[in-house]
Amino acid sequence: MKMGKDLASGRERVIIPWKSADDPSPGPYVHWLDTNGYPQIFVRKGSVLRRRSGPWNGLKFQGWSIENPTPIYSIQFVMNEKEIYYKYDLKSSAVQRVLVLPDAVAVLLQWMDQIQEWVVHTIGAATDSCGGYGLCGPYASCNANRYPPL
Repeated sequence: MKMGKDLASGRERVIIPWKSADDPSPGPYVHWLDTNGYPQIFVRKGSVLRRRSGPWNGLKFQGWSIENPTPIYSIQFVMNEKEIYYKYDLKSSAVQRVLVLPDAVAVLLQWMDQIQEWVVHTIGAATDSCGGYGLCGPYASCNANRYPPL
């Protein structure tokens, strides 16, 4: 899975979840890599920004709880003169799929041959509690280890 921008053509790759579990038409959420300033992933519902990942820190997006590396997949962030993108690559022969549900929650499923079923590997919003857009106001600090995180 690859999300980002081709700087030569201007083409952007975004993720748009289905409208509902049984309606594959585009839903109201859009996930995209914003290349203005320090690149970070944003999620918007319609015209309202809902979440952001925080900037890439060399290992992951600052506000993400997703671990890298794992035995199943690797995460890569590339920024050069041709393109800026973020992608997942499978590291094993495991069969997996990523579902982005209509409410913008991501679910990583892995196929288990032994039981002939999809098993949930990861579920939840990709960002920590400080990833809510505008949660702390402009120039504010946020502590994800406190509740509320302000």
